[in-house]
Amino acid sequence: MASGIFAVTLFLLCDLAFGGTGQHCPWAHHWEWAGMFHVQEDTWLSWNAEKGENGEYANDGMKMVILGVNKSSVQTLADLEDMAEMLFHGNLITGASGSVLLPGTAYLLNFSQDLWLSQFQIQAPVGGKLAFFTEHLPKEFENKLHYLMAADGNDVEPMEEESSMDCADMGDAGIEHVKEKKWAEVIGASFLTIIPSIFGIACLAASFSKKLSSWGKQALQFANSSACGAVFAAAIFLLMPESMHLVKAGKESESLAAGVWGAAVIGGWFLGVLIDHSCCIFTWMWAQKSVADEPTDDRSGQEAAEARDPEIAEDGCAQDPKVTLIERRAQMSIAGPVIFGDMFHNLTDGFVIGAAFKSCDPSFALKITLVTMAHEIPQELADFFILVHKAGMKWHWAALVNFLSGMSTLVGAVIAHGMDVTEEIEGITLAAGAGMYLYVAATELGPSVAHLPRFQRGSSLCRASLARLLAFALGAVCIGLVLLDHKHCIPVVSSSSGAGAAADPHAGGHDHR
Repeated sequence: MASGIFAVTLFLLCDLAFGGTGQHCPWAHHWEWAGMFHVQEDTWLSWNAEKGENGEYANDGMKMVILGVNKSSVQTLADLEDMAEMLFHGNLITGASGSVLLPGTAYLLNFSQDLWLSQFQIQAPVGGKLAFFTEHLPKEFENKLHYLMAADGNDVEPMEEESSMDCADMGDAGIEHVKEKKWAEVIGASFLTIIPSIFGIACLAASFSKKLSSWGKQALQFANSSACGAVFAAAIFLLMPESMHLVKAGKESESLAAGVWGAAVIGGWFLGVLIDHSCCIFTWMWAQKSVADEPTDDRSGQEAAEARDPEIAEDGCAQDPKVTLIERRAQMSIAGPVIFGDMFHNLTDGFVIGAAFKSCDPSFALKITLVTMAHEIPQELADFFILVHKAGMKWHWAALVNFLSGMSTLVGAVIAHGMDVTEEIEGITLAAGAGMYLYVAATELGPSVAHLPRFQRGSSLCRASLARLLAFALGAVCIGLVLLDHKHCIPVVSSSSGAGAAADPHAGGHDHR
């Protein structure tokens, strides 16, 4: 419980540190420009769109959201973004040249092809503050007139504005600075996935006992079930849709994109199986070599018990550091797959985190980091108890091994983030990560939800079933809630086109002539 609270606290601090500044870059809004104006109450304004020197409008039309703001309100454009986003995706009212536009409404403005100037009338609300969110940059439609003018013919300038060009300017002036910040985020997020697990292990080690208490077993069971739901949801709600979005962007054929994406997901699942099998075979061969090289040593039952239980061994006065060959092989067969499997699993977690920070905005990548933390805590605690109780390892060595295997997350994140690849490859990496998540959820965490205790009966069996299902649902719902404010994974800087991609405000897909 303490480690879970610690994890959430660290995530919130990380979110404040990484997302508190420059949160609009990369530009991820459905509008290219937003501005707030302070005008005289009840006066009329005109929104102007002119043809260019070539005799054509920059675009035949434009979506626009107009919001009125109370005079006493201290709301900024950032405070109004959620409302603007909702209106942008709602029913749009078509407006032709000469139409009157009302605040609190979303419009699709159609520019008159027969006129060199299309004008739209707007009455300033009580309070005299208006906020505009436009699909395209207003200056694209300027020729001789300002885009917003008062009834007396004076230009009206915004008191606050933001646009996609701000991010383009940042890309032109400081691409290297943005990359440096990304490296800090990747390294910080990687460490965040390790620290909560070590914190939880330290708390448990402080009150370590020979046998895990029934309360501790139930808590670990609940954590495993909740993590199973979280990992399943992360794969289905986050990684799979976003990876498909990136893969499809590089393919003309939808069927080809689906084939590549599906192969990547299955490949990620198969990679999990391959790692598991390889670790088992490798450790078996290692144990066989140890048995062949070690001379036979018969020991008393008390000595064998000491070898199996490190705490009993610690209490003994005279103990032989060697263990029997059978015990050595048994310990290796248990500890090997746990250690190497956890190391490679953390490595793939790092690949997913590194690819998410490289391909997506920080908010999406931090969601992936939180999911990784959620399933790492119960998994690392479970590995810790296996190494101590079943593999005969002392608790401080088990904690050290867990920490070292967790460092492979950092290695994977650095490798994935440092590779110079296209968006399609980044999408394939995320899809493979989704397959790996599905494997972890189905095989490592899934049995804790799917299988009930064999020796429980009656009401206790029903309680166990209800607790596991509720824990699974809780984990899935917590991840699913991020979809309420979900935006597609938007690359910060295209790795294939460099700064030029960042400098193009229309790279998001608008059709401009």
